[in-house]
Amino acid sequence: MNLIFEMEHVICSPNADYGLCKPIANVTEFMQWLRKSGHHITIWTTRPNTLDSKFVTEQWLEINQLL
Repeated sequence: MNLIFEMEHVICSPNADYGLCKPIANVTEFMQWLRKSGHHITIWTTRPNTLDSKFVTEQWLEINQLL
């Protein structure tokens, strides 16, 4: 199954500094379970389409074990 999740308010709490967002409770465990169960996850965001924003977002996802 292909699942799509919004970044802000679903995966993390919004913050003007993207690197300081906090994962919403149980999201990490749930998304890891989905991946282990064979589901494909797409993350949707309204963040600016810049290299800086992309880098910070991907780094945050890796640090929080969501990639």
